[in-house]
Amino acid sequence: MARQEAFTAYLFIAPYLIIAGIFTVALLVYAFYISFTDLKSSLSRTSNFVGLNNYINAFRDPEFQIALINVFWYFVIVTTLQTIGAIAVAMLLNAKLRGQRLYRTLFYAPSVASSAVISMIFLWLYLRTGWINYFLGTDIAWINDARGLFQLILSPFGVKITSTFLKGPSITWMALMAMNVFTTIPSLMVIFLAALQDIPAYVY
Repeated sequence: MARQEAFTAYLFIAPYLIIAGIFTVALLVYAFYISFTDLKSSLSRTSNFVGLNNYINAFRDPEFQIALINVFWYFVIVTTLQTIGAIAVAMLLNAKLRGQRLYRTLFYAPSVASSAVISMIFLWLYLRTGWINYFLGTDIAWINDARGLFQLILSPFGVKITSTFLKGPSITWMALMAMNVFTTIPSLMVIFLAALQDIPAYVY
């Protein structure tokens, strides 16, 4: 009986595993392979093995170094906000509230919405004539200020930002982070909520 149930379970997740294997694992392996060649285009039929030259050239490129730092900070900030937000929402939904099913549906909705729909929603929010700037009701010239949002906030306190990631017109980074956090919190929330509900009631 147990083997039959296990087989049924694997049968249900087989389509996902096949798709993930083809479009994720296989492509990652192929990308790793071509990183050691001088392949210039996916349409090229010939390539030569160049060893670590591509990696050496990349790490010597100043723009790549800046991009690497930006990705690091993006990962740290987004992951932190995702985790904190997901735990907070999971704890809220784990409490005995009226309309609990409705709240769970509303909180989970962003994760099942189409990427195109989410992108359009945030486009409407971030437009110069969008909802965010409408409710702020202030001069929006700060968006394109060369000093960046963080420097504008900290300037009155005499703080000068030296970090490449934080200086400059960083509003774009904040907008991307907000969209990423908004769309990924629901999925993480489900995981944390399941974990909370597995905790015996007598523990707390």
